[in-house]
Amino acid sequence: MITKAKIKQILKSSPLLLAAVALLFWLSFQEEGNNIQPAPPTDDSAPDLILINSVSTHYDETGQQQYQLTATKIDHFQESHIALLEKPYLINQAEDAQWQANALSGRADLNSDTLFLKDQVKIDKVTATQTVSLRTSELTIDTQKNTAENDVLTVIHSGPSFIESRGFFTDFNTSETLLKSNVRGTHDVQK
Repeated sequence: MITKAKIKQILKSSPLLLAAVALLFWLSFQEEGNNIQPAPPTDDSAPDLILINSVSTHYDETGQQQYQLTATKIDHFQESHIALLEKPYLINQAEDAQWQANALSGRADLNSDTLFLKDQVKIDKVTATQTVSLRTSELTIDTQKNTAENDVLTVIHSGPSFIESRGFFTDFNTSETLLKSNVRGTHDVQK
């Protein structure tokens, strides 16, 4: 049975006992800290940079805004200098129109200024008088030359009229579009 004298002795020595336990605890962490090794080099298949809700604005040599690219997520790979994009959205301001392109996914090759959009790709050319929409499954944009092209089925809508083509090429600067093959469509004449 514990007597009153033993309880008083334990209470008198408890601050000293607590300090000793805390010192041992602190020393054990110090010893573990000295054994921490640097992280191993990252795998080449792992991104070196991940950006969430990124907005990137690009300018030409004269300082004019060339285009703006946003994405909900960007994974950048240092070794290849490739960036994988989730829900990319590109706005390109040309002289007479604004071009807006978006998709579910994309890939940017930063070595060649090429942007590849894939899955539910949509481009809108917006002018003061009309909007022309283009839908396709994939699209390659050369941001240096300011052009876009593909070789897959593409549907272009302007109001009730539409044109289908297997592949197209467009120059954002001149707004000229070349339809490559198997072109067909309907044009609704406005009265």
